Amino acid sequence: MLSNRRSFSIILVILMIFSSMGVFADNNGKGKVSMEDMDLSGLKWVEEPSFGEFKNKKFEVHGKLEIPKECKGTTIVKLEVNGFNVVPMKDGSFSKSIFINSEVYIKVFVGKDEVKDLAKTLVYLEDSTNVDKVIAMIDALPDMEDLKLSDKESVEEARLAYENLTDLEKKAVTNLDKLIAALEKIEHLEEEAQDKYFFPTIYMNVPEPMGIFNYSNIHFEGYVTNVKYLDKILVDNNEADLEYLEYAEVKNLAGNIVYRGSAYKFNITLELEDKAHAIYVEAISQSGQRGGFARRFWVDTTAPELNITVKDREVTSDTAELEINMKDMFGYLRLYEFDSHIYLYDRNYSYPVDETMTWSVSLDIGENVFPYTLVDGAGNKTTKEITIIREEDNQPYIEKVIYQKTNHPNPHQYSLYGVKNLPGDHYRLYAKTKTGEVIEPEFTTATPITSWARWTTLKVAPEDIVNFDVGIYTKDKYNKYTEVLKMTNIPFYYDN
Repeated sequence: MLSNRRSFSIILVILMIFSSMGVFADNNGKGKVSMEDMDLSGLKWVEEPSFGEFKNKKFEVHGKLEIPKECKGTTIVKLEVNGFNVVPMKDGSFSKSIFINSEVYIKVFVGKDEVKDLAKTLVYLEDSTNVDKVIAMIDALPDMEDLKLSDKESVEEARLAYENLTDLEKKAVTNLDKLIAALEKIEHLEEEAQDKYFFPTIYMNVPEPMGIFNYSNIHFEGYVTNVKYLDKILVDNNEADLEYLEYAEVKNLAGNIVYRGSAYKFNITLELEDKAHAIYVEAISQSGQRGGFARRFWVDTTAPELNITVKDREVTSDTAELEINMKDMFGYLRLYEFDSHIYLYDRNYSYPVDETMTWSVSLDIGENVFPYTLVDGAGNKTTKEITIIREEDNQPYIEKVIYQKTNHPNPHQYSLYGVKNLPGDHYRLYAKTKTGEVIEPEFTTATPITSWARWTTLKVAPEDIVNFDVGIYTKDKYNKYTEVLKMTNIPFYYDN
């Protein structure tokens, strides 16, 4: 509020002027020092210049600088207010009375060189109603990062209101830079919205394409270029976090740099279920243009199913057959016995697998333990251990009767082969022929089982024999033979 019953609204206009390089003497006067060689980041306004008391047709102009220690000696900081030199106080504050003028120019010097980005211009108006309205309209516009094509009408209204100001009023609009930036952005968005060939460039190495993951929290990370004003990135319709980078180096999966420059970096983590996924990644510009692609991969957190059954067998058998059933929701499986790879299923990965195989194992007498591990395409494992007992075979057994050709006068001579657990020590053969006859041995005595020097002699041609019955005998000390077992249909081996 000013005297003489006149109300003045004082508007501070900040002029952003690029500083030029200055050269001046150093603190000791021993040489020239460039302002660029000094750290002037601490030199700044802490109280913006403004008008104070109005008295005797003069305004008081005051403000306050923060002056760093580097600015001392011959590099003392001073000001110029409408051409008048002003030296700030020790605390950086200054005050200067000047006659009424529509504009007041304030410059800051370090030594003899001006720090142009600290220059200020003060403007006063007797009636600031129109200016205040324009400033309010510009302030109401969204911030530049949020401004969209849908805000065009509000931007145009602010521009028209500014154009209707007088030249002096225009100088009093303190947020003109925001209006200019908004107009430039709206123009760009309009052009982009009409571009039929617009398409954003999206670089995304995470998750890896066609990857198989055994965890459900999948991280998406990448870069978007070729879009000046990106509104958002949607990953499976979920909005990702965005960060604008003035400079980025983007690499492909091989580690080669494929892009250098400004970019938007995005990332998001989604919890996904076990299945084949085609996640759509979409970049949306503030112009409304959009484009994207689908990233395909698989999530599999479930271990495969392994079922093993031992088929029916003789408890004394030296082998066993296993029926192995393998299941998984995706079409890749590897089966291991101990550390040996024994089976591979590798077909269309997106389809489930349900396979059964028969596998034979050899058995030692006693306990036999076989570990099996089934691994799916994601690395999930299922392990099962099968234990099979093989009992010792105590049953009488003759594998076959063989024909042995010798120099004996009667060449039709036969003996036992593959003998086990026989309850006697002698035997007699009874040949069963093709005609149904049973031919008994020539001698009434039994042949020692352990003697390979003696054979049973039969008066029958070997080609006429089908198989044998075998009598097992014991012999006591009186040379009496007693049949203790009759084994029938023993196979006959004859090689003529």
